[in-house]
Amino acid sequence: MGCGASSIEVVPEGPRALTPNASKDANTARVKPSASDDVDALLSVTKPKSREAKTFKAQIKTAAFTAVPSGGGASFLECFRPLTTNDAVSRSKRDAAWQRADPNYNGHLSLAETDGWILQTLVDARGGDDGETIWRAFRPSYIRAFNDAKDVMANKPVGGGGGAEYDDYVQRPEFRLLCAYLCAYAEMYHAFAEIDGGGGEGATTRKDDDRRMTADEFVAGYAAALGPGPFVAFDHPLDEPGMRAVFAEMDANGKGKVSLKEWCAFIEKKEIEKNGKYAIVLSKAASEDPRRRAGVVTDAGWKETIKTQTRPAITSDGLTAFKRTFERYASPSDGAVGARDEGWSRADPNGNGHLSLAEVDGWVKDELQNARSDDDGETIWRAFRPSYIRAFNDAKDVMANKPVGSGGIAEYDDYVQRSEFRLLCAYLCAYAEMYNAFAAVDGGGRGVATDDDRRVTVEEFTAAYETLGALPFVAFESGADPAEVFNAMDADGKGMVLLAEWCAFIEKMEIRKGGAFAETLSKGEIDSRAM
Repeated sequence: MGCGASSIEVVPEGPRALTPNASKDANTARVKPSASDDVDALLSVTKPKSREAKTFKAQIKTAAFTAVPSGGGASFLECFRPLTTNDAVSRSKRDAAWQRADPNYNGHLSLAETDGWILQTLVDARGGDDGETIWRAFRPSYIRAFNDAKDVMANKPVGGGGGAEYDDYVQRPEFRLLCAYLCAYAEMYHAFAEIDGGGGEGATTRKDDDRRMTADEFVAGYAAALGPGPFVAFDHPLDEPGMRAVFAEMDANGKGKVSLKEWCAFIEKKEIEKNGKYAIVLSKAASEDPRRRAGVVTDAGWKETIKTQTRPAITSDGLTAFKRTFERYASPSDGAVGARDEGWSRADPNGNGHLSLAEVDGWVKDELQNARSDDDGETIWRAFRPSYIRAFNDAKDVMANKPVGSGGIAEYDDYVQRSEFRLLCAYLCAYAEMYNAFAAVDGGGRGVATDDDRRVTVEEFTAAYETLGALPFVAFESGADPAEVFNAMDADGKGMVLLAEWCAFIEKMEIRKGGAFAETLSKGEIDSRAM
């Protein structure tokens, strides 16, 4: 693909001042390229009213198709990728970019302002003609990026009594996400444009470029335009029947043609389901607001994915590596505060103070891959993934519950808060230890076997009982009758112990007998205790 297969490590913005620097210096000047009159008009646009905003969206959707010029994809990413990272250099660039994007300093970006800022940025980087050409080429993707970014923060009315709401605009804390979405959807659109009409980057506009992809176009362009690309939806070779099956899945309305909207929705869904390179940033838009668009994986869907996924074997040093990664955040010592602040900023990239299960899951994966290699980190992440739900559920229930924002739908108990983050990390370590023991007993060994059914029988438990005494849990003290211990664990009396029963029993015994994990595990039982 012309955009390149390089990934963008998108870590959206934490909360910063909503009021930009009051000094209107040279950074805020609007630079007008020598282009058509409508470009000049765009650069001077401020906030459109509701009717004007709808007109502006229609304008973008119906604008004449412009072929992506040679090198245009890479140029687009080079302009906006530096604004997506979480470091001092990127923050400084983002501050300057925000001032140019929000010239009237009201702290809100409309679609028109976003569109004009993108044009100005590309013109500054590539000159008037090339910048405008690249801007026009990718313009159909801007609406989707804008819509995803503006909905991340909780909605509320914008002052002034005009009926406008925060969800009509992109706010300063959402600006890093906007830049990330611009890159993600530009890549999606670039792939779409390369297949639609059969032309690639640098090709001229053809009569077949109708923003509707046929199955024949998809089959003809699959290998050249998509693989290997940045999206897991198309990261493997397919024969023609396989390609046509994928096309049918994309064709949501069954009309035989895939629109750009269907294309992006399909890629977004697969990125989240399969934890692709854009999974975290795309799931942010899907998981933050329970009212968000249908068809995207919610926490309920994420839980089901975790529960039903194939479990890889736990490597010999897997538990040690897992605990080493997260124990540094779990320590109550003053020395761990700085590390925990950094860990939280990576886990909560948009700075809204709430972590969903999907965000926790993605953060755990990132931390393990940063600590190990990508392959080893992903293997360890997958191996312990069934334990994350319990850690998440215990941590999110520590603080007293209350509604999130004024919408009355989401509640604090739907998310892990900043004050619960240390406990989350402690729970991750505790439940990983429990799951490691469970996995060793299930099937009679650490390797993945046909008997590994996530259910422990009394025979498996009895055979392994003596080895359990070496674990840091008081539940498996030496000298006890294994059959009696098993029956105490088997809460439903069905002759099999599930992971949930295993963890519940260990937790109960740790609290009752004052085991090593007693204090941490007991906090999950106290709904009103804040850290």
